[in-house]
Amino acid sequence: MRILASALILAIGFASAPAGARKLQYALPPAASAAGEVRLVEGERGALPPEVSGVAYLDEARSVVYRQDFGGMGVAGGLLLGPFGAGANALAIQKNTAREAEALRGKLGFAPDALLLAALTAMPASASASREAKLRPSLYLTRDKQERLIFWTIVDVDLDGWRGRYSRVLPARVASAAVVAGLPEAERTMLETQLRDSYIETLKVLQLDLEGRAGEFAKMKVEVEALAPRFHAAVKYEFVRRDETHTLIRALAPSTVQAAGLGFSGVLIVPNSEALVK
Repeated sequence: MRILASALILAIGFASAPAGARKLQYALPPAASAAGEVRLVEGERGALPPEVSGVAYLDEARSVVYRQDFGGMGVAGGLLLGPFGAGANALAIQKNTAREAEALRGKLGFAPDALLLAALTAMPASASASREAKLRPSLYLTRDKQERLIFWTIVDVDLDGWRGRYSRVLPARVASAAVVAGLPEAERTMLETQLRDSYIETLKVLQLDLEGRAGEFAKMKVEVEALAPRFHAAVKYEFVRRDETHTLIRALAPSTVQAAGLGFSGVLIVPNSEALVK
């Protein structure tokens, strides 16, 4: 069970230490700035991220990422099969991911850059801002057991060399088959609006965190299905805050593309409907 627990932690991107490590590592918030001192702006995208096994990109800019854990025994279960079994298991998951990503490619038509720009436009501007937080958006998709897509809106932040990641799970899930078949225009527009609003909520939390006003965080054991749709796992975090609508979890993921796709450096914002407190 200890091996399986460690595998689960690594698979969902919580640990930034070797597999034997038992403690989670947590991200420090940025040094607090004065209210209105920092302006949120869209940063330059830069070089394309590299191709990584098990991760598929759904757009040319490689800003929309797809990854799933179904096929074989899953990432965690495969570790119980030994090196050869684990390799075959990982290959089965990878093939599933590639096949599903190919079916989804070009079906959504959402550009994270445009969604972030719409969110920034909807945010109140500060006339007194003297510093800029440069933002780079991405969109992460995975799926659950019912083959419904789970969306994460992700914002990477660079503020005078301080780097963080703020991400939010979209409460709505959409049947993968419906997306592959082509969503009706009304449903596609509704989903686009929900994604834009999710970026707005993400930016609100970011702004509060930059100003040291994100609230008090405490230890709490939380299960977030969207982090591990195949193997649900409750994890005790050092820094959690819940309000009437959202659960905020501050943690630091490994600096790998796979973990980066999970959007878990800085603060993860989860609607309370998606976070179960144990």
